[in-house]
Amino acid sequence: MKSVDYYRWRVKNHLGKWFTTRHEASEEQIRKEHPEAVRIDHTKVTRQIPETTAEMNQRMYMRPFEGAQQPEHPVGPTLLRFPFWANPTVLDERPLTLPTEAYSVQNQEGGRSIVKVRATGEVVFDGAGPAQVIDNPYPPF
Repeated sequence: MKSVDYYRWRVKNHLGKWFTTRHEASEEQIRKEHPEAVRIDHTKVTRQIPETTAEMNQRMYMRPFEGAQQPEHPVGPTLLRFPFWANPTVLDERPLTLPTEAYSVQNQEGGRSIVKVRATGEVVFDGAGPAQVIDNPYPPF
């Protein structure tokens, strides 16, 4: 992994007026378009950039790197699948922490689905359906 520092910058637009960028850029990136750019030091963000295929695969599958904090919500043994609100032909997924059998799915008329924990009756999903609760096909960390 290589560490790269990113900053926000003060640059001139095509009219010669100074403005602050809305995104961070490395010095190498910003100098290509704006050689006059002035770095804003207190906006520094350091990112770890993968250099090898193994590091890239590790990053793509969201596996934590050595010394990294574990995610707050690790991928569970079960997934909730439901239609994405903006395009119902695309499925969205949400990890669930209990086994598949612990959930009940009620697909109602009008396309609404309610997913509850069987033991407690807690509603974990109430939205556009049809929803499914399935075993997680993705590899664990």
